[in-house]
Amino acid sequence: MAPMFIPRQVLGWQGRPGANDRIRVGVIGVGTRGNLLIDQLPEASDLIAVSDCDSKKYDDAAAKRQAKWRTYQDYRNLLDQKDIDGVIVATNEHWHVLCAMHACQAGKDVYCEKPLSLYVQEGRALVNAARKLNRVVQVGSQQRSMAMNRLWPIADGISPKSALAFRYASGVSVRLEVPIGDLQGGAIFVGEKGRIEIIRNMFRTDPPQMVKQLPPPQEVQKWRDDVALWQAKYHMQNWLDCMRTREKPLADVEIGHRSATVCHLANITRWLGRRLRWDPAAERFIGDDEANGFLTRARRKGYELPAV
Repeated sequence: MAPMFIPRQVLGWQGRPGANDRIRVGVIGVGTRGNLLIDQLPEASDLIAVSDCDSKKYDDAAAKRQAKWRTYQDYRNLLDQKDIDGVIVATNEHWHVLCAMHACQAGKDVYCEKPLSLYVQEGRALVNAARKLNRVVQVGSQQRSMAMNRLWPIADGISPKSALAFRYASGVSVRLEVPIGDLQGGAIFVGEKGRIEIIRNMFRTDPPQMVKQLPPPQEVQKWRDDVALWQAKYHMQNWLDCMRTREKPLADVEIGHRSATVCHLANITRWLGRRLRWDPAAERFIGDDEANGFLTRARRKGYELPAV
């Protein structure tokens, strides 16, 4: 069921929507990333509550902004608040899935920082919960909201020590290598017909004519590093928009789960030091109990993932 928005003030004013259009947000985890996201919350939202097991963190965050948020050491008490429409999960990685699943159960939409999961099976559990409970779950891979990184029309069609090779069911082979130099969170794709180098809000191609059309200059400018380094505002705006429309966000939970899964598979392959066969439908290794043992973990009593 979609969240209920409680009216407080019907009319807005220029540049600021009325209360009926505003979304009330809570933040779980008020560390470095949580503080950054707080400062980048779009205008269409109101932050009304924060939670962190370290009370000093949320006290300092509130004092810095002279804010009167409701504060909770136990995030479950925040999730009990009926006037919160969505929550941002910016905790340490091992808390992401549990907090997000509890938020879905509480009827909240979720913006969850990356990596989505530490283990494949917990990532799938969150996807299943989001789908069953009809929750909008955006993963904090903010570069997916950059128009430059969504531009993949290619003319004529294409597609070290820690290197790995993947072969997909379609027969396409991919070799993963750690490049020399600093890509600043980017990547280089080398194919049979060309090369694409992506570095945050820009890319280069060889040959240059591989790109049919670039995004409009104003879209590129708003993401430039000197005004938007580690920017998440527009990505969070996409989440807020989808909370209203109930459409899937740009970094939907399934995308976040599958993206993290590739990393998990790479780690497991390195740990075992041998070739593995993966069934992407069953999300298990074929005929390899040892490898499948790395897909989940034992959880402490009282912190098990909820059954949804």
